[in-house]
Parts: sequence; structure tokens; C-alpha cells
Amino acid sequence: MLYQILIYPIELIIEIIFYLANQILNNPGLSIIAVSFGVNFLTLPMYSIAEKLQQKERDVQKKMEPQIKRIKSVFQGDEQYMILSTFYRQNHYHPLFALRSSVSLLIQVPFFIAAYHFLSNLEVLSNSSFFFISNLGSPDGLLKIGHFSINILPIIMTLINVIASIIYTKGFPTKEKIQLYVMAFLFLILLYNSPAGLVIYWTLNNIFSLVKNIFYKFKNPIKILYFSAIVVCAILIVASFVFDLNSSEKLLIILLSIIIFSSPLIVKFLNFFSSSILKNLTLHPKTRFSFFFISCLCLFMLSGVLLPTNLISSSPAEFSFISPFSSPLELVKFPLFQSFGLFVFWFCTIYFLFSDKTKNILTFLTATLVFFFIINAFVLPGEHGVLSETFVFSNEIKVFPQIKDIIIAFLVLTVITCLLFAIIKFNKITIISSFYTIILLSMTVVSIFNVITIKIEFNKIAAHHTELESNELKPIFNFTKTGENVFIMFIDGAIGALVEEIFNESPSTANQYEGFTYYPNTVSFNCHTLIASPPMYGGYEYTPIEMNKRSNEKLVDKHNEALNVLPTFFLQNDYECFVTDVPWGNYSWYDDINIFYDKVRTDKLRRKYSTQWKSKNNFSSKSLGDFMSRNLFFVSMFNILPECARGIIYDDASWLSSDKSTMDSFIGNYSLIDFLPELTNTSSNKNQFIFIESDICHDGTEILQYPDYVPQKTIDNPGTSVYSNESRYHALAATLHRIGEWLDYLKEQGVYDNTRIILVADHGLDLEHNQLEKITHNPLFMIKDFDSREPVKKDLSFMTNADMPYYATLNIVDNPTNPMTGNKFSIEAKNDGVIVSQSHDMNPEHHTSINPNQFNLENTLYFVENTYSNWSKQ
Repeated sequence: MLYQILIYPIELIIEIIFYLANQILNNPGLSIIAVSFGVNFLTLPMYSIAEKLQQKERDVQKKMEPQIKRIKSVFQGDEQYMILSTFYRQNHYHPLFALRSSVSLLIQVPFFIAAYHFLSNLEVLSNSSFFFISNLGSPDGLLKIGHFSINILPIIMTLINVIASIIYTKGFPTKEKIQLYVMAFLFLILLYNSPAGLVIYWTLNNIFSLVKNIFYKFKNPIKILYFSAIVVCAILIVASFVFDLNSSEKLLIILLSIIIFSSPLIVKFLNFFSSSILKNLTLHPKTRFSFFFISCLCLFMLSGVLLPTNLISSSPAEFSFISPFSSPLELVKFPLFQSFGLFVFWFCTIYFLFSDKTKNILTFLTATLVFFFIINAFVLPGEHGVLSETFVFSNEIKVFPQIKDIIIAFLVLTVITCLLFAIIKFNKITIISSFYTIILLSMTVVSIFNVITIKIEFNKIAAHHTELESNELKPIFNFTKTGENVFIMFIDGAIGALVEEIFNESPSTANQYEGFTYYPNTVSFNCHTLIASPPMYGGYEYTPIEMNKRSNEKLVDKHNEALNVLPTFFLQNDYECFVTDVPWGNYSWYDDINIFYDKVRTDKLRRKYSTQWKSKNNFSSKSLGDFMSRNLFFVSMFNILPECARGIIYDDASWLSSDKSTMDSFIGNYSLIDFLPELTNTSSNKNQFIFIESDICHDGTEILQYPDYVPQKTIDNPGTSVYSNESRYHALAATLHRIGEWLDYLKEQGVYDNTRIILVADHGLDLEHNQLEKITHNPLFMIKDFDSREPVKKDLSFMTNADMPYYATLNIVDNPTNPMTGNKFSIEAKNDGVIVSQSHDMNPEHHTSINPNQFNLENTLYFVENTYSNWSKQ
């Protein structure tokens, strides 16, 4: 907890600087240099204050020293203590004030711990070289003597530290000199066996300190620093064009240069703004601090509690039993502590360090941010689509800000600033402070309600939860060699149009799909699972239009009925049935599998085999829980920042992370498909119906290693396809490769010919570089019938995924019918075209809160005929 509050905000700043620098420089060594300069410039005002406090302490000590010596030479024991105490009191001094001489050290400690933790665990430094250093992730070992190696960098660091101390402490008391020399050798011991990257960082800090101390010896050091910074900026601007950086990187360098160039004007304006415009704050210091502190608490409650609990309470199941956490509330503590550390602890620490002028500006800034962040989060939330459990938005979010978004953010900020200025100008601070208190209490009440909701939902989920991790891989899919098997795999979000590209790229994989026909001209009835899955499970009687016609029945009942159609049909026809991970079962996020008859075997397989797969393949990665705990705070920051800055925070789903090694969610889905042979038993003596679901394509956010499309920590070959940079293409390619290997296993076991296999999706998904129209409504649809062995073929017939139940039940019995309605399974409903919905209301409550019996499809309907992309507005 203390680390998250005290250190993590600093580590966060270090990581962001490193990440942005590495994006521009593409060199970890240079990025460490950028981090050192960035952190030192950001902390320069704090060290400046520390210097003043230390100098004040030295002056006081120097003034009192003669009298203290006389008292100590004459008096002893309790008498000495009493006289010294009286002397200190007369001089308005307390012995604790001596701590002022250690302020610089106190500032260094949290920054050192943050840098130590970040750089010591940074995977990108491993095996990265920098000039004569072969590996930034290990001790340098530059000097070899026989079998021994000596690390030179820590020694150089210590020498620089000692030189800096000698220059800095010239004329200082011996006690302060000894303190700094001891610290120099202490850091030598601490960092001697540390990664070279960390030692370089701390060495640069010492060099910066040395240069700073030399600057202080000059007249007008601020002017020298200013002109030096201008020269550096000019060099960076020229370098950005010489090395042909992209436009966003050039813009960032130019903006920073403009800020540095205009810094004297900025400082003058802030001084005027604080002393003149905000003078009412200076006149009421207690009211000012109260207003500041309430504003800090509002920022903390908004970003650390309200927004994270809002997100989690919308889907508690997605945050439950995420290794290494069980309850979603265990995840909430991370943004809570991180936000408290940033907006309360560090904001207040900075507040107390600085003068009244700075306190005025900090108070005005925090008050402005409260309004600005609330408006961004709730009034201007943006259209980003659905956020997956791996924090990937379904809609594309551009990194480079749009002009209109910049203008909107500027106008909103201007209005808020003017409003607050007027309130402070007319001395209504108490009124606005009371208003902020109401905001704080309101956010607290809503957060408590969210926490209660999460707790209640988690208890429901826990009651249905079966242990996801098992130490043993046991066959769970039963096949028969003597009867018939019908196997259906529902691959959520798999795009049908990509199959041909995958087979063209890997003809050997295509050869494994003997007897299959794939239908790339297939349309789904919606682009989200809630509306798209019922027709896929139950047929044309469960399209959104047909479900709405049954206006006297609840949507949830009709949805559950659709899920039961095929299991009930095959159960009635003497098949053993096994169904897994049904979508929106009982309209619950945790996919209630208790909606089926007792004779239908059910299970939840999502992430069930993740641990076994990583163990078998000697694969280590951060868990999904670690990923979430790191990025929940970033999701909050995404929501409270204006639209023009959100793309920078999101950064193509990397969330400004310098470590992209998290593959836990993908492996949770991938492992099931990879383990299909181990999970398959072929000794049953009864007909088998198996319907399983996988989210591998829906949550597929990883680039994999070509040609086999397997997860690896380092990917050096993403393939030859035009979609080689599309993670969803890689997810489907991996799926088809692994299923192809399983098909070979079925052939070896003698159960291929007597098995009907259908691969189907509820909908497609957007591609980042989309070259296909209406791709979100183009689901995967592939069929292999009994005794079919001809080469795989493409059929461009117009299909919908509502055709699936017809082909699944074809010739199982004469004239197969829907056991729930008695109507014959048919595919004729599409002959004259179909009506599909473009509704993006993907949660049940989006519909049931309006009408529990019907989908809200107003202005979302289109007519599709002959081709999945041939749409016309209804």
C-alpha cells in the first residue's frame, strides 16, 4: 500500500518518460538519458526549495553556534538541556528544524526507489547494448581479471558523486560533508551489482547534480540554464527532421521547445496571475488550503474510485477470478492507492513546500482540473466502442489529436477557468468550496453503491464458479467411432473473409481441412454477441426482428430458448450433449450455464488451461490480473482527459507501457484450442453433440510467430499476409492452424469421417487497417459434413450464421424441427434478403431498461441482399 501511494506515482512518471523517449529514439540507452534529464528538470523546483531550506538551516546554525558552544562548555546534564531549550525557544528554533538539512536526501529517496524498481525489472533492457555496454539489463562487468569481472560503471558513478559533493559542500560544516561522502559509498554498495541501465541513470543524476552545483557558482545561473536549454531544443528540432521522425514526434519536440522558449513569459504571467488575480486566496490561507484539499480529494475519488468501480460494476464477471485475484474489489485498491498517492499525497507535499504564490496557482489548478475532468468523463465521453478485458477498445482511437478535439478542449478549459476566476475574484471561495464538497460526497455515495453492486454480483459469480485451474489435462470431449459426432465451435468475433487469406498463406493448413466448405459471403444480424448469437444458436426464429415480434415474452427467456434449441434437439434424438461457455446465459455476465436440462453436460473452459499451457511451454508472462492492476488507473486517466489526449494515453492499447509482455488473456483462450488433442476422447459408444465457445478472436490482441502462429515473447516474423500487423488476423490464423492439427488427430483416431464439424462466429470485428466493407457483420462460417474428404473449397453463396442450426441438424432425422417451437429448421428466410441491426447497445440493460420484451432497434435496421456488404437503410 505504501509503495503504491508514495513511490508508484513517481515510477509512473519515469515509465511514461522512458516510453515516450523510446518511441522517438528507439534506443533504450538514449531513453535512460532522456529519463534522467526529464526527472531532474521536473524535480528542479523541489530541489531549489530544498536548497533554500538547507541554506536557512545553515545560517541559523551558524548564528547560534557560538552561544551553543558556550552553553555546552559551561553546563552539563539536565541543566544544559533546560538552558539549550530556553535558548532555542528565544530564537524561535526547534531541534527538529535540523531535518531541513536533509530535505534533498529525503527527496532523492523516493525517486531512487522508483527508478530502482522500474529499471531493475524492465525487460526491454535485457540484451540491449549501448556503446561499449553489451547488456543494459545486467551488471556491466567491463574489467576482466582472470575469471573475475569488475563493474566499472558503479565506480565511475561514485567518483562523480564524490566530486559533486566536494564542489557542493565547499565551506559547509564537516557534518554535512561526511553525510554526503557516506551516501556516495552507500550507493556504490547498493548499485554495484545492479543492471548497467540503472547505474547509468543514477550516474547521469550525479552528473546533473554536479553541473547544477557548478551553475550555482556562476552569476545568473538561471539565464545560463535557459540559454542552454534553448540550444538543446534547437538541436532536437534539427535532429527530428534529419532523422525523419513522424509528425506526432516532431510536434511533441516543437511543443516542448515552445514551452521552454517562452518559459520566462510563463513565469512572469504566473507571478502576476497569483499575486494580482488570485490575491483573495492569499488573504485567506486556511480557506485556500481547505479548497485545495477538497479539490485533491475530488480528483482522487473521481480517478481512483468512481471511474474504476463504474467500469467493474458494469461487468463484474470480467474482473472476477483473474489470477492472482479472486474478487474484483482486490483490483480496485490499485487505482485507489495510486490516485491517492498522486492527487493527495504528492499534490499536498508540493503544496506545503512552496510559497504562497505557488500555493495560489496549485489551488486554482486543482479546482480547474476537477470540473474539467468531470466534464470529459461524463459530458464528453466519446465514442470508443466496447472495452475488452484486456482494455482494448473495439473502435479505432487515433494517437494524433484532431483539430476539432483540441478546440473543444480549449473552449471547455477556458469557460471553466473564467468561471473559477470570477468566483475567486468576488471572494466566493467558501461557496465554491461547499459546492466541491457536495461533488465529493456525491462521488463517494455512487462509489459506495458501485462497491456494493460489485460485491453482490461477485457473490453470485462465486456461487457458480468452478475451479478454473487444474493440474491435470483430462479428456473432456467425447467422440464415438461407431455412431455419429456433431461438433460445433463458436469462435466469437472470427472474420469469415480472412479464411481465404490464411489458407493462401499456408496451403499445408488448407490441406488439413479436407471436406470443409467455407462461406466468406456470410452476414450476421448484429455486430455484438447479445443480438447476433441467438440466430446463430437457434436459427431464423431468433433474429432480432423475429424476437421482437414475440412482444409478450421477455428477451432473456427468448435468448435462453435459443441457446437450448440444439442441445435439446440432439438430446431428444439420443445424443449425449456437452455445451460450454454460452454467451449471455440468463443475461448474466458470468454466462449462466444452469439454463440447460440436467442431462446436458456443461462446463466453463475460458482460461481453464492457461497455467498448464505456460508450464508445458516454459512460457512466462505477466498475468491478466497484473495487467489490469497496472492499467486500471490509465483507463481512468483516459476517461478524464480530453478527447485530443486520449489517443496518447491509449497508444494502440499499450497504455504507455514499456513492457508489452502480457499475453495471459490470449493464452487463456489459445490453450484450449492448442490442447484439443489432449482433451479429446474417442472411446464413447454413444452419439455425441459438442458445442464449445472460444473468445480467442474476440480478445486476440497479440501478434504471433509465423509460420505456425504460436505465442512467443519475441516475434521476429509476423508473416507475409497483408494483414500481418493485425492481431485479429493472427488470432484466427492461430485458431485455424491448431484446429487443423486437431483434425489430423481425429483422422488418426478414426473419427473424422463420422463427424460433422461446423466452425461459426456470431459476428466479425473491425480491423485496424480495414480493407473490407461491413467487416463487423461478416462472421466465420465453415462446414464439414459426414463422410466428406474432398479438398477444401470456397462457396460464395449468400449465407447468414442463422443457417447454422439447419446444417447442424440436416439428416439427423427426417424433417428436423425446432423442439422449442415445433417449426421446421429452414434456410429459405434469407432467399429474398435479410434485415440486420447495426445497434451498438451490447448489454442487456441497454434494451431491457426500455422494454424487457423487445430489442431497441430504432434507426439501426438495414436490408442486406445477395452480398454481406450490400446494405440499404430500412
